Amino acid sequence: MWFTSQMQHSARAAQGRAPRPELSDLISTETVKLDLESRDKASLLDEMSALLADSGVVSSQKRLLDALVERERLCSTGIGRGTAFLHPRRVIGEIVKRPALAFGRSSEGIEFEAVDREPVHFFFLDCATSDRMHLSLLARLSRVLSDGGLIVRLGEVERPEEVVEALKAAENRLITQ
Repeated sequence: MWFTSQMQHSARAAQGRAPRPELSDLISTETVKLDLESRDKASLLDEMSALLADSGVVSSQKRLLDALVERERLCSTGIGRGTAFLHPRRVIGEIVKRPALAFGRSSEGIEFEAVDREPVHFFFLDCATSDRMHLSLLARLSRVLSDGGLIVRLGEVERPEEVVEALKAAENRLITQ
């Protein structure tokens, strides 16, 4: 009786929860730029926010850019190992048309005040529709990047499609671990 009650409670709770999207479901070839033109933090934030506006993910590039600049003033989102997880401090649901993940790569690297003080080459921009999704995406990104193999692969890719494939493969490896 107790077990049946718990299973019914769990099933009801799961129905109320939206499924957490995979990173590879949120990124598209439209939200990938393998040859970033930016050479500094300010222009990088502008270029990455424009990527999401141009692809139709957000309705206001200016609001997203302002939120990214505000977040970077608090503390750099450069996490080390040549990577940054760009995101607004608070989700801006009213401008986000759909959750998305953008990726940009800078071959030269950009001084980004990262925790390890090294230039950043790989930029992920999380554009979630809820705080829960935002935190889930950041956690998932951290996990898929933890082994370093994905970073190596992202440095080698030549086409945006390969970024999507690399993320999908890294997520599949997480499942089998």
